[in-house]
Amino acid sequence: MTDSSPIRPLSLGPLRLDSNLLLAPISGWADLAFRLAIREIGGIGIAYTPLALPEGIVHDTRESREVVETRSADAPLGVQLFGRDARSLSEAARILESRGYALIDFNLGCPVKKVTRAGAGAALLAVPDEAARLAADIARAVAIPVTAKVRLGPDESREVAPELVRLLEEAGVAAVTVHGRFASEDYDAPVRLDRIARAVAAAVAIPVVANGGVDSPGSARRTFEATGCAGVMIGRAALRDPWVFRRLHAGLAGEDFPEPSHDERARFVRSHFDTLLAARGEARACALFRKFADSYGTLLGLTDQARAAWKRLESPGGLARLLAR
Repeated sequence: MTDSSPIRPLSLGPLRLDSNLLLAPISGWADLAFRLAIREIGGIGIAYTPLALPEGIVHDTRESREVVETRSADAPLGVQLFGRDARSLSEAARILESRGYALIDFNLGCPVKKVTRAGAGAALLAVPDEAARLAADIARAVAIPVTAKVRLGPDESREVAPELVRLLEEAGVAAVTVHGRFASEDYDAPVRLDRIARAVAAAVAIPVVANGGVDSPGSARRTFEATGCAGVMIGRAALRDPWVFRRLHAGLAGEDFPEPSHDERARFVRSHFDTLLAARGEARACALFRKFADSYGTLLGLTDQARAAWKRLESPGGLARLLAR
């Protein structure tokens, strides 16, 4: 790695990461099986669980156990909590700390209606003071770092990210990740790098991580240079290209990246499925793996016919036949 590369270690409070490239908490996708498979490729500083309901952690529900399921090879790992009840958030954070997770991330950006209807996620962007108070409650409850993930604001009429970064830093948060879109925008909207830069500038001492639109060395360098961010969080691009972290490490250091062969891509897919199979059993693993038909179909260059067959996957043998194509 050359001195010109913006990829470097990153400290989140007392937690020191080997890389400032972070795997996003992709709800519905970044489960243990996916994280273990992509960690084998390398290049990730830290990964996060999908959204975890604090009440589920407190009451130890099966759904919550599956969301935060981990093992030693899945470290360091942050758990992303969402909610609006200070007591549940703090109690869940203490439980997670006792189980050895590296940090707690507080979600202030999820725009999904079932989250915002409960006043959580992106709904808290409309009340920055309350969002910061909840973050402060979590931070006081644990000794491990507490971070937060935000969007730019509820919509273009109200950009709150700079204000929220200041409030969250005062609340004791160790870092903030800023997704460069408003809560009213979907993932096809352009990422506002200039708005992320304003949020970065609002921080006094904590690192601010940029999220959105990074899928290549070029887009990563533009994000670092345009925003002054301390790191980059990558989500959907990792589903299409699990080698994206290694690709960025090489490309930003001015090095060539050898494209993975078809066999390497197939081994990644099989590794992901095998871990899911061991954890969930045949019927459920196949059902869960069907949603990867399009992203992994692109990765493997599958035909539309093969992708359609993947979406009807019912057995490990069916996957083996698809990979053999």
